[in-house]
Amino acid sequence: MTKLKGKELDLLIVILPDNNVSLYGDLKRICETELGLVSQCCLTKHIFEMSKQYLANVALKINVKVGGRNTVLVDAFSRRIPLVSDRPTIIFGADVTHPHPGEDSSPSVAAVVASQDWPEVTKYAGLVCAQAHRQELIQDLFKVWQDPVRGTVTGGMVKELLISFRRTTGQKPRHIIFYSLRWFAMQIIEEKTVNWCYSFVVATTPYSEYFRPEREFSNCYFIS
Repeated sequence: MTKLKGKELDLLIVILPDNNVSLYGDLKRICETELGLVSQCCLTKHIFEMSKQYLANVALKINVKVGGRNTVLVDAFSRRIPLVSDRPTIIFGADVTHPHPGEDSSPSVAAVVASQDWPEVTKYAGLVCAQAHRQELIQDLFKVWQDPVRGTVTGGMVKELLISFRRTTGQKPRHIIFYSLRWFAMQIIEEKTVNWCYSFVVATTPYSEYFRPEREFSNCYFIS
């Protein structure tokens, strides 16, 4: 950092000694949680082999980490994807991972991802949060709290990803497609969540109708 004289480091490539798991873990923790630095680790034995396949795989990993795309749907470029290509669309995905059976103290981990480009829909941002042990519903999916200065404040993973989509693309999504392996679709359409999504997306009168995931409701599609 001293040699850079104030400039930020874009990428750190580290050649690690073979089979040093603890060093790898410490390096990733420091880069990702303390420095906010993109890093790519390589083992010494692979570097000396100079395999074209290995170097190609490393290049693919680096490309994604610095914001590039490795694959793009042909139909996205030709605007032929139903419900996606005709107007700005954001695609969500969600799941919860639980501790192994017999583990009674560890928290469950919830993750939500959302597309951040349109019409390509190939770049995704993800949010992860720990929550109560074996809690199925994502507790931070949508939050409401009272602030002494601002009054009622809304937040949560859905709102954060919607705002990120608007900042990245410069426009609000007109379609929301929500995929889940579990019954999160019924949670995402709780009255408060639906009201906020619609006020953000289309600024319409709030809706409170309860509907099933496979049914189309205005500009939202829920698939479980």
